[in-house]
Amino acid sequence: MGRGKRMLNQPLPPEVNIRAGLPHVLDKLRHGESVRIAFLGGSITEGAGASKADSTSYRALTGQYFCRRFPDTVFRFINAGVGGTNSALGAARMDEHVFAGGAVDLLFVEFSVNDSGNRQQAMRGIEGIIRKCRRLSPNANICLLYAASTENLASAIPPIIAAHEEVAQYYAIPSVNFAARLHAKFGSDEAAWAALAPDGVHPNDAGYAHYAQMLAEFLDIVLDEGALAGSPVYNAAEQHCVAPMDAMNYEFASMRDTRQLISSSGFAHHVGMPEPYMNWRFAAEHVAADCAGAELSFTASGSGAGLLLIVGMDAGMFEYAVNGKEPRLINPFDEWCLVAYRPVPVWLPFPDSPQEDAVVTIRIAEQKDARRSGNGLRIMRLMQY
Repeated sequence: MGRGKRMLNQPLPPEVNIRAGLPHVLDKLRHGESVRIAFLGGSITEGAGASKADSTSYRALTGQYFCRRFPDTVFRFINAGVGGTNSALGAARMDEHVFAGGAVDLLFVEFSVNDSGNRQQAMRGIEGIIRKCRRLSPNANICLLYAASTENLASAIPPIIAAHEEVAQYYAIPSVNFAARLHAKFGSDEAAWAALAPDGVHPNDAGYAHYAQMLAEFLDIVLDEGALAGSPVYNAAEQHCVAPMDAMNYEFASMRDTRQLISSSGFAHHVGMPEPYMNWRFAAEHVAADCAGAELSFTASGSGAGLLLIVGMDAGMFEYAVNGKEPRLINPFDEWCLVAYRPVPVWLPFPDSPQEDAVVTIRIAEQKDARRSGNGLRIMRLMQY
């Protein structure tokens, strides 16, 4: 694809794929310009399990690495981690959580744990993130990170990491595979992994230090002095002529606030998350109703619509219909609803896609689930993809 792979003298760790490297970041460092770095991912990126998420997580330690290695450079770091979320929602969140303050220079992406279970959606989500970043922040470099869990340490190349790597290879995106090194080191020794991640997913400070060290090894190579001195000027135009792998990717996934409803009956406006809640640090204005038959409508374009819900023990079933056609029943309740309220995306595919300004109608259903305590529906964002 003509991405200009960089020739480096240092040997590559087997868990690292340099591919096109970080030429834009190199160019900015070479010219002494400020650098904006965003971290997009789930709870591991957010720092769950660390004693102090903004000091001892891999994200924080990587920020410290940049500041220590380039003390004369002004850095801005963006934490776009949201626990329990996958790359499909990540693509939709980017406008609000990554680019709200403008373009970025480097985007780290970590969804290898939360994307588990759905290879097609994982590939569409990661591809959507890459394509959206290149469209909205054309000069930015991207690096994929593959975190470990008890599940994906069971094999050398877990299916979801293989799926992410397929997309990374296609777009010449560098990647750092934390899980591969830990698999090589521990194999299926769950006790050894538990010493670094007691719950099997979220590292403690020692585990995050391992991740940060692996990422530092990658950065030591791609940001070495020889590369800084001789790196070519980055040409963003090369990045925008590649056809999508999957036309159904989530590049155009987006979130909108609920003030863009076209009608509403039985719903009221609320500010803030209900208690107890988890996995959300952002504005939580939402509309809510708890009576069967409450209804609202909005428009959406593309392959489908979506809702970012706040679900908990009272989460009810609802129906959605597109342009007045046969409604479909959705049940967002799961075992985590019994623990706390949290954001959950629900994708609502159009029966005849793509659509332009399709009218999507949401109605709280009469049906109930015996596990739940109510019929609640809380909608924090409207979505389309």
